[in-house]
This record gives sequence, C-alpha cells and structure tokens, in this order.
Amino acid sequence: MIHSQIIITNYRGKICSFLMNEQHIERLQVTDVKKNLISNIYLAKVKQISKNLNAAFVEIANGQKAFLPFEQIPLLTVTNRVNAENLQIGDELPVQFLKEAVKTKEPVVTANLSLNGRYCVVSLKRDSATLRYSKKLSELTKQQIACYLEQDFPFSVMIRTRAEELSDFAPLKEEILSLSNTLQSILEKAKMRTCYSLLYETQPGYLSFLNELPDKSYERIVTDIPEVYDALLAKSAQKNLQQNVEISLYTDSYPLLKVHSLESKMQELFDRKIYLPSGATLFIEPTEAMTVIDVNTGKCVQKKDKEEMILKINLEAAWHIARQMILRNLSGIIIIDFINMSSKNHKEELMAYMRDLLKKDPIPCKLIDMTPLGLMEITRKKKQAPLSEQFSS
Repeated sequence: MIHSQIIITNYRGKICSFLMNEQHIERLQVTDVKKNLISNIYLAKVKQISKNLNAAFVEIANGQKAFLPFEQIPLLTVTNRVNAENLQIGDELPVQFLKEAVKTKEPVVTANLSLNGRYCVVSLKRDSATLRYSKKLSELTKQQIACYLEQDFPFSVMIRTRAEELSDFAPLKEEILSLSNTLQSILEKAKMRTCYSLLYETQPGYLSFLNELPDKSYERIVTDIPEVYDALLAKSAQKNLQQNVEISLYTDSYPLLKVHSLESKMQELFDRKIYLPSGATLFIEPTEAMTVIDVNTGKCVQKKDKEEMILKINLEAAWHIARQMILRNLSGIIIIDFINMSSKNHKEELMAYMRDLLKKDPIPCKLIDMTPLGLMEITRKKKQAPLSEQFSS
C-alpha cells in the first residue's frame, strides 16, 4: 500500500505538486509556467544607483526593473567594462531572479549567482572558504566529505543536509563539478550576449520541488500531464531523482484532482476559518503588514480541568498553524493569539513545542517571543508570494 506520494496536476491554470501522506497534504508547490522566473539568470543593465538604499535598480528586460541590494554583489562581474571596481549606471552584469514583485515593490535580484543541486549549492566565490556545510550536517559527515573531496573548487560550494544520506560521496563530487562547469559557462556566455539576454533558465518548479524533499519521503510520483511525465522520466534517467521511485502517468477519465479530493483540500487553504478536530477553530487574517491568527475554543468547552484543556487546544492549534504557514506560504510577521493561559509552565511548553515545529519548516522562520498579552510573534522569510496571491492573477 502506498502511504506517501507526489501528485502533479493542473489546478486553476497552474501546475501544482502535492506531497501527500495518506490523504493529507504535507507540502505544496505551485508552478506558473508563464511566470517561472525564480532563479533565472539574465544579463541586466544598471539604470539607477541609490546610496540611501544601498542598492541599485537594474533592468532585466526592456522596461522591467528589479531591485539589486549591494550586499547581493559578492564579486563585481561587469561585462561591458574592463577593471570595474564600483558599480556605475550603464553597467551590464549577470543577475539572478531572487524574489517576485510584491504589490508596489520591484522584484529582487542578486549578483551572487548560484545553482542548486540535489546535494549541494554552487555559487560565486565570496571568500577564501570555498567549501561550507549545512548546519544540520553532523561533524563526522563534514570530516568525511572534506577528506573525500580533497581539492579546491573555482566557486563556493555549500553542502546540503541531504548529503548525510549518501553512503558514497561520488555523486556529490560529480554534482559539484557539473554545476561548476555550468556556472562557468554562464559567466562566459554573459561576455558575448546582448543586454537582457536570458543566460540560464531554471528547471520548472515541479522538478526543483523534488530536490527540496528528503530521500524516501515519497514512494511514487503520479501525474496526468504528459509533458511533466516526460520531464520526470528524463530527470530519473539522469539519476537526479530519488532512487527506485515509481513514476506513473494517470490516464483515467475520472480527474486526478477528484481522486484525492484535492479541489476541496485546496479550497480549505483559501478559507479564513479552519475547524480543528477538537472542535476549536482558527481564524487566519492576512493584513498589509502582517498575518494575524486567532485561536478560538469554539465548541470545545468544559469546566473540568480547564487549564489542561486550554493547553491541549493550544498545542493542537500550534501544529495546525505550523502546517498552514507552510501550505499557504505565509511570510513576514505572523502574530498568533492563542487562548490565554495563566500557567507559566504551560506557556513555556507551548513555546518549546512551537519552536520544534518551526525547525521542520523548509523556509527559515523564528519564534521571537510571547507578549504579556499572550500574543506569539513569529517571523518567516519571504521567498514567494502567499498561496492566495499566486492564484489571484
């Protein structure tokens, strides 16, 4: 019996990848094939330099501006000037699409070009330490990798956490060399191309999504999109997929979305109100500056052991909130109004539990504190627009 699988299908004009555990959505990725810009590399032109913002505005296409912070320029790789030391208006340089435009804000790009692999990330050399490691890697694994590689690389290499799963580090070394060659090719291409050229097109989101998942986190991949099926087979043939995973093309006339009730599950992710198994409810309210989440006891009311009941509801709510943050792609400041607890030990237990939940989030996030009014403050890094915005256009 299949317990975990990835389902890739169309939903409201976009390709959605669902990591399913039993009948629950564990992870979700949305690919807009018409706007798949994240990680693409362009030859941009500097249009404006703002010392106050410590950044420059560059043009990545005719009339399409982007924001380039100076801190995102590890090495100046200007292609239309020799011996460039400082960025100037009119300079041309390769930049990588980092963040989508948000309302009135321009999209953000970086000159720290990087290529993601299954086991590592290769980027422009920023310092003398060309080999760096994920903080989650054990010291033993770091030592074993360093001994195996025993060489310097032309670019900075970050070893990802999933390298821990390797029993033989040959695939890691092969990937480092392959990505390094690709990055070198991009830099050489930038010298010969005209401004606004697309120098590197990232793989579709539904493929990069697979790179972000731990090995053995799914048993098979099912899609009803022939083009996606072909891309998956090609990725598997290149040994860039989890080994021994079954890849299936769904051809039945009954829609794949309906087989797993994905339409109703997706609709729940747009709803303001969420019902918890205990009878309690969550209210999720996005605002201009932050997301506010309110926990309500709902029908879950009893006088006996009231404090224990409140703690139980808050712990249940914390688990569902952490899940909703991932699936809805909430970011920035998140304020959670849990049910008030008078016990200091209960408050500390809730905060410790939430911290553990946040460690499992693939996006960096941090529990800041709980205010005297019982409001929990969390920050979550923004990488893409919230799920609701991705489907608003």
